[in-house]
Amino acid sequence: MINFKTLSLAAAVTVVGAVSANAAVFDFGDIAETLGEGAWDTVTGGSVSDAGISVSASSSNSDLVDISVAYLDDNSGSGREAGLGVCSTGINISGDCVVASDDNIAEIDSGYETLYLNFSTSVMLTDLLLRDDDHFDLVAGDDIWLSSNSYTGFYTVGASDLADWGRSTEWRFEFGSAASGANFYVGSISVAPVPLPAAGLMLLTALGGVAATRRRKA
Repeated sequence: MINFKTLSLAAAVTVVGAVSANAAVFDFGDIAETLGEGAWDTVTGGSVSDAGISVSASSSNSDLVDISVAYLDDNSGSGREAGLGVCSTGINISGDCVVASDDNIAEIDSGYETLYLNFSTSVMLTDLLLRDDDHFDLVAGDDIWLSSNSYTGFYTVGASDLADWGRSTEWRFEFGSAASGANFYVGSISVAPVPLPAAGLMLLTALGGVAATRRRKA
């Protein structure tokens, strides 16, 4: 005899397992330390992957001819990792930012820099670590401008809920408000796909239908 309670539990475990197996963590400080500091495309070859999810990075600025690049900074020897930022004025022949201090995400003159992260599948943000221009973690109250295809607004450290931003394949990070004055790097980001994959939902629905049929026949 088929034990439908056991099958339902197994289906639920399968669904949860699919989610946890696909959760991905991208520690940009570690990536910079492991692969080297420099322009994202040069260092990574275009993308990095974890748990079956890949991410690529690009950038823009609103105030200059767009020669900006997404840039990995490891701050070698300081003991404090930085992460992923933007060089607005491009990079020099040595592969460094033309302006050495211009490797974070900042306000530029009257404009701003934007970092784009593009994922191979639509994801939710589950954790986000941001560092300031001295490579220390942003403190509660600091904010950035965060946007996706489903939500746009200020993300305030220690106050905002990442779940509010929904899910998207592209995530955009910009300088926040003049009040916080927080130039920043994206230190690390954790992402997850849709909580209940369609296959898992179909399996649970089918089991429910079979169970209902058995009750009617009883």
